[in-house]
Amino acid sequence: MDFSLYTPSVDDCKQKCPAAALRCFADELSVLCEEMKVSSLDCTEPKLSQSLRTLAKKFNKSESDCRPCELHPEESPKDFLGVLLNILEWINSKNC
Repeated sequence: MDFSLYTPSVDDCKQKCPAAALRCFADELSVLCEEMKVSSLDCTEPKLSQSLRTLAKKFNKSESDCRPCELHPEESPKDFLGVLLNILEWINSKNC
């Protein structure tokens, strides 16, 4: 797949904007899913996107300084998913 996705950094999530970062990942998963469908691949995006949106609601931080999703760097789908995995692992370790 030859396209890129807006990808918040782990630092964006850790330092000040976890909810905004998770919502951005949820939105970009929709893009990934559409690209997968074009390539005749299955996609379970709705479940994961909804879970990310639900998780985002659990963070109670001001988002006045958070960047819009479209201002994050664009990364390959593989790198996008790697960063998402790192963020989810960080959230999991923080809440255990």
